[in-house]
Amino acid sequence: MSQIITTPFELGTEKRIPEVMATVNGIEVKLAVDIGAGEVIISRPLAESLNLEYTGDRREVSGVGTAPVTMDFGRVNLNLAGKEFVDLNVGVMDMALLGEVQGVIGFELLKDFRIVLDYRNQVFSLEESEEDAENDPLMEPLEFMLRHLTKLPATVNGEKMSFILDSGASYNCISKSTMDRLGWEYQSPDDPTKQAEGFGGKVQTWGFLLDKITVWDTEVDTSDHPTLVINLPANFEDGILGFPILKDKKLIIDYPARRIALKTL
Repeated sequence: MSQIITTPFELGTEKRIPEVMATVNGIEVKLAVDIGAGEVIISRPLAESLNLEYTGDRREVSGVGTAPVTMDFGRVNLNLAGKEFVDLNVGVMDMALLGEVQGVIGFELLKDFRIVLDYRNQVFSLEESEEDAENDPLMEPLEFMLRHLTKLPATVNGEKMSFILDSGASYNCISKSTMDRLGWEYQSPDDPTKQAEGFGGKVQTWGFLLDKITVWDTEVDTSDHPTLVINLPANFEDGILGFPILKDKKLIIDYPARRIALKTL
């Protein structure tokens, strides 16, 4: 295996998303590593400071929240731990909800590599895909939804479900439609204004007491983080698994070989 880059990351104090330092057209920036994002994205203020020229490409994207978000696109040079990505196509959007983070490293950059997010040691690596990695018995098959979203099978209270694994999610979330279909009870919010926020805006949240989730054959203790019940788009399966699943794990995704592992450290 050939390691291309390795760099430390910090976890945001509120969002608990891996954040790495990089340069965009020579300007030092903080970027979130978000396997749930389809594109590489920079903030509008950063694009303005770069005097970014737009290509005319414009797309609508959607996620958690009710409103689709429009992204314009331009091209930049991105340097990550000494590795130069030249003439990289990036989307531009409002990123105020991520605080000091000025961009996101998403699927379009990650898809050519084997990536490692080591949460215990807070290290992010990009590596070349291993030869014959698709037959690695220590890794599971990698399935996608909507081109780039990583599917993860899990069992909750004896029910087999399909989740999206997302390093950009601060909480585990279960779809309200799944809860209603199964007849499971969840707590009404003490504060009716309590909401979760994604790039598509804010959504109402409810509480659900959940101690453990079984991923493949491994039980994961999630009792120290609340599980949220939220309205999700139908194509988001049964929910989203984020930081509470990843917090003490090493996540390995070999995109070219379509293999994934979640190792306890």
